[in-house]
Amino acid sequence: MFIKFFGMGYLGGTLSISFLGMAIPGDVVTARGVVSERLIEGERVRLVLKLWLENQRGEKVLAATASGFAP
Repeated sequence: MFIKFFGMGYLGGTLSISFLGMAIPGDVVTARGVVSERLIEGERVRLVLKLWLENQRGEKVLAATASGFAP
């Protein structure tokens, strides 16, 4: 998923995950995310994403931060 978004700019990227709850059989889990920062690193731009998974009740079951260089 990250290589599809960032391309090869994800190599050297980061991913940090926190499990907040459980998804149980029958749950519908939706992935969401936003670009939260754009950082200049030399001639490249690093994008920082805030990501989360939520169930059908709107409860977050996972939160993550990922980064990589913009394509």
